[in-house]
Formats: sequence, C-alpha cells, structure tokens
Amino acid sequence: MQIQSINADAELAVIVSSIGQTPQSWRGWSCVHVAMDTEDQPVGQDLGYYVWAQSVLESYLKDIEGRAFFCNARQIHVICKGVPLDVLEQMAGQLCDLLLEADSLLAHYAIYDLEADGEQYAEMFFEHAGNFAPQRFETLSVKVLDSQSFVADKADLFERATSLSACCEKLNVHTKKVLLVEDDPVTRWMVRKSLKDACEFATAPTAHQAFAMLQSYQPDIVFLDIDLPDMSGQEVLEWAMRNDPGICVVMFSANSTLDYMTETLNTGAKGFISKPFVRDDLLRYVRAGG
Repeated sequence: MQIQSINADAELAVIVSSIGQTPQSWRGWSCVHVAMDTEDQPVGQDLGYYVWAQSVLESYLKDIEGRAFFCNARQIHVICKGVPLDVLEQMAGQLCDLLLEADSLLAHYAIYDLEADGEQYAEMFFEHAGNFAPQRFETLSVKVLDSQSFVADKADLFERATSLSACCEKLNVHTKKVLLVEDDPVTRWMVRKSLKDACEFATAPTAHQAFAMLQSYQPDIVFLDIDLPDMSGQEVLEWAMRNDPGICVVMFSANSTLDYMTETLNTGAKGFISKPFVRDDLLRYVRAGG
C-alpha cells in the first residue's frame, strides 16, 4: 500500500474522474473516505495526524494493491483492491478512534464499492474539489414533470418522438468503428463475437500493425492490450494520443495496478477492462465512446 501526500489532490482527481465516468472498469476496487472535522482547528501544513493514520493503514493494508491519498483539508482517500468490507470497516473505525484519541480530531468515514457506487463517490469528491474538478466530468440533469405537465405534454412528446424517428431514417447514422489491439487469437475471436452486431470491427495483433490501422482504419474506439509482443501498450497509447488526441482508448489488462492505471489515465486512456472481460463492459464503451 503506497501513501501519497505530495500533490495528492491533483493525482486523485485524475483517478476519480475515471471512476465517475466508467465505474464498471473498477470492479473489485473500494474506497475508504475519512474526513476530519477542521472547523475548530486550522488546517495549515499540520500533518501530525499523518503518522497515526499511516500506522493503521500499514497494519491492515501493507501488502494490498492500492494507494492512500492524504489530501488537503484533512481528507484521506484509500483506494484498494480485493479487501473484504468487514476489514475495511474495522480499519476505518480504528483509524477514526485513533485520530480522536491521539490528535483530538473528530473524523467520520464512508466506504464505496467503486463499481456500484463510483458515480456517487465521484460526485462527492468533485463537489469539494475546487480547481481539481475536470471539465470532462459532467452529470446529466433530468427534467421531472408533474402529473399535470405530463398529461399536457403527452401529445407533444409523441409528436417529437415521431419526428425524431423520421429524422433518424433520413440520416446516415455513423456506425462506431472499433479496433482491438491484442496478440492472443482466442481473445480476438471472443471480442469479435461479442461485438459483431454492435459496430464495425478490426484487429491488430502487434503494435506496429496497430500504428498502420490507426492511420488507415481511423477507429472511434481502441481496445488496447497492455502486453504486446513488439512494444508495450503504454507506448501505443502515447503514440495514439499524439496523433489523435480525441480518440477513445480503453486498456485491456489481466493485472491492472493502480500505478499503471494512473499512468495510462494521465496519458489519455478513457478506462480499463480486466481479463477475462464481460461482454457488457465492451458494449458500454462502444455505446458511449467515440
């Protein structure tokens, strides 16, 4: 378990943006959020609580994949993978008790399953993130009609739907073009079978073939394996971002670490899919990306 206090807010904001947009990529990951009451004490540069918190985190999560972010305003975010909920609850409870006893800091905690609660966690984080909130993280606003408005607007709604359907028939709607960069033939076959009715589809088994396909095929979405025979997926991602910054690249990996995920997110990747993949995960990116 790594612990980060320098530039923690900015680093965490990149990760949380990905969690909020594609929580399905974070299956098996959790976040423990500990917030300390700072109303009665100025925050300043005081990190006295750091030693106490670090000792608790290391005792519970020493060999666990993840990272603890000690952010401004005495906020601790612990993002970790594969830790049972009861262990996280015990750790967070002891951490809050220790902070109160050792530093007289009143603290409370919340635990998020990042696949199920990722959007909720991201909204909470960016509500208090200030300048770290990225423009690309957006929530949809929904207009709620009362019963009288619904009755009054019923005919208009039907008219709009009919008009929209007619427009769609006239338009040449763009079909998403997907490129899978993957050296394993079985995975290529499985992905092709999963997406055959949802998009145009092409494959490249090596990085060098991927470069050629990115230029000639011009895909909307790229599913990119991290381990290729001639070059790393990170290098392919960097090349793709230099040549087409708007492309949607989703990383394929059997063993994603938080360091690797952060590096690729900073480079421009939109998300991750763990192997073995789930068909619905592929389809979510195809429907939303590009």
